[in-house]
Amino acid sequence: MIFLNKVVKAYVDTEEQANKPIWKRMFLPKSKKNVIKELSFAVNQGEIVGYIGENGAGKSTTIKMILGIIPSDSGDISVFRKNPFTNRKENAQRIGVLFGQKSHLWWDLPLIDSFKFLQKIYSKNTKEDDEWIEWLMKELEVVDYANEPVRELSLGQRMRGEFICAMLHSPELVILDEPTIGLDVKTKQKIMEIILKVNQSKGTTFLITSHDFLEIEKVSHKIILLNDGKNAYQGSVCNYKEEYIYLRKVVLHDTVDADISIEGLKLFTQNVSSLEYYFDVREIAEEDVLRQIKKSRQDLQIEVSVLTFSEIMIIKGKEMKNESYNDLRLLSIQGE
Repeated sequence: MIFLNKVVKAYVDTEEQANKPIWKRMFLPKSKKNVIKELSFAVNQGEIVGYIGENGAGKSTTIKMILGIIPSDSGDISVFRKNPFTNRKENAQRIGVLFGQKSHLWWDLPLIDSFKFLQKIYSKNTKEDDEWIEWLMKELEVVDYANEPVRELSLGQRMRGEFICAMLHSPELVILDEPTIGLDVKTKQKIMEIILKVNQSKGTTFLITSHDFLEIEKVSHKIILLNDGKNAYQGSVCNYKEEYIYLRKVVLHDTVDADISIEGLKLFTQNVSSLEYYFDVREIAEEDVLRQIKKSRQDLQIEVSVLTFSEIMIIKGKEMKNESYNDLRLLSIQGE
């Protein structure tokens, strides 16, 4: 459904331009930097794909090219086996989009009026279309406030409405850009539940960008990690976790100043009343780590666990930035 092959996209480097003398800015070609660097990946029909990367990695630029808002500088992009830039209007009928920072809703109108207006735009006025919207409203629990002005709704209520707007024309492909940012736990859970239900019942394809790795892990068939404009990983969450299952986390409770110096043990994070370390069981055995910690501080309460998906990503991002591992095959992204 989505195919990118060695795609490159560059923008004017405004910072470098600002540092140039005026005559260079006027007469010489503008300096550019590649935001997307020979990016290649595929999204198949019926998949739920998590598209993950830190701010500035190139996620939004990728989405704009997929939607046909901007063209690529080189490489091949196809959506529904068509060039998305030259077939933007045609593809738009088959795509639903939700940007976390942009709205489909009319601020002063009741929520239901926004739904009806978008129905007219997409020519979705049949009985089946009405039943589809009613189902979405019921599932997302917006019926009770559907007649209230959008300006009086909470962020969570508005985002539920935004999600319905992206889904009301029964798109084959839905692109959600940070759909759960700033939302409460209940609203996040509701949106993720609907994604799974729609995917299973209609075979709808979802491409979701997010920093909330725990949510991505729950719903995605596979993940694509983007770093510095490049595809750093593409595969299932399960395979990713299995590949790095050798990492362990050690939590030292009731301390913030434990002087632990053990070869192979690295600091992960410092909390109010605990310190968290991690280590690689291929370098040092868990028993050796525990023995050396207890030898150094017998009074500490120690907890050892397997790292979560998001913790693995954070750690791998740190390691690559510090260049502490030269043989890593995967670059993960540190989330917010």
